[in-house]
Amino acid sequence: MEFTGRICSPLSVKEITSKKGEKYTILEFVAEEEGNYPQKGCFKSFIKKEQIDWLDSFTQQATIGSMVEIKFNLGCKEFNGKYFNELSAYSIHLPHGTNKPKGKQNRNNDKPVDTSQVPISKESEDDLPF
Repeated sequence: MEFTGRICSPLSVKEITSKKGEKYTILEFVAEEEGNYPQKGCFKSFIKKEQIDWLDSFTQQATIGSMVEIKFNLGCKEFNGKYFNELSAYSIHLPHGTNKPKGKQNRNNDKPVDTSQVPISKESEDDLPF
C-alpha cells in the first residue's frame, strides 16, 4: 500500500533489544494526507544496522510539515483478546522540492525532534495507551 502526506508529529527513534540480545532501531511518526477529508496514519519502520546512515540523514531532513511518500504493509496484532492495526513502513521517501512546510511548523527552528533519549519505564512498555 502507498500513502503520501505531510509529517504532523515529531519523529520518534527508539532502540530496543530482543530476547535473543539483538538490537533494533525503530522509527515512528504520524503523517496526514491532504484533501477535504484528510486521513492520518501512525507508521513504524524497523531500521537495520546498515541503514543507520540513512536514518541520520532522514531525521535531519524531515521536519513537521515535510511531504513524505510511504510504502507500507498493513498488519494486525492481538493483545488480551483485542486486535490492533499496525502500519509497517518498508519504504520512506522525501520527494525533492516538496518539503516546504505548510501551516504548523516545528517551533525548534525546523530541526528534527529526537526523542530517543527519553527514558521509558518498564511499566509503560507493556501498557497500551487506551
